[in-house]
Amino acid sequence: MTNGGWTLIQNRIDGKVNFYRPWNDYVSGFGDIDGSHWLGLEKIHRLTRDGSQIHFNIENYDGTKDYEQYQVFTVQGAATAYTLNVDAFNYEGSICELLSYHNNMKFSTYDRDNDIWPSNCCVEESDGGGWWYKECYKLGNMNGVFGKTSQGGIGYRTTKNILIKKVTIKLKNINGQCLTQK
Repeated sequence: MTNGGWTLIQNRIDGKVNFYRPWNDYVSGFGDIDGSHWLGLEKIHRLTRDGSQIHFNIENYDGTKDYEQYQVFTVQGAATAYTLNVDAFNYEGSICELLSYHNNMKFSTYDRDNDIWPSNCCVEESDGGGWWYKECYKLGNMNGVFGKTSQGGIGYRTTKNILIKKVTIKLKNINGQCLTQK
């Protein structure tokens, strides 16, 4: 935790860690805590079950930097397939608000398709990176292929597909205190 109690739950800074992973890997977490990693759905659930803030730091391939921050973010437990809940109220960011598109969505991986699209978004749109897909994604290909500058790479959608070079995602509890695992 740094900078006022933020807990880093995801870091995509290089291609050393493959995010094309099955369900169980996304549940337990993977990667190098000092490099690219995913903390794990079960830990994210425990950290957010009482409510948290979420912040995205994004560096795009054109050199610009963006961010998104939500004041209310939770991930439900395993029985719900780690359903995401996010409230766009008091949203702050440098891009249009996108994450609420994924509100009430279950987490999906290439081997466990929980989105509402007729086919598997994780496989067909995102080259296997897990996320809370709906009818694919708006803010939601954070686990795509690192370094890929076309569909399937890390990105988000506004009026066009924006490809991301690096992204970090961090949490802080609603009261601004350090989060502890219970």
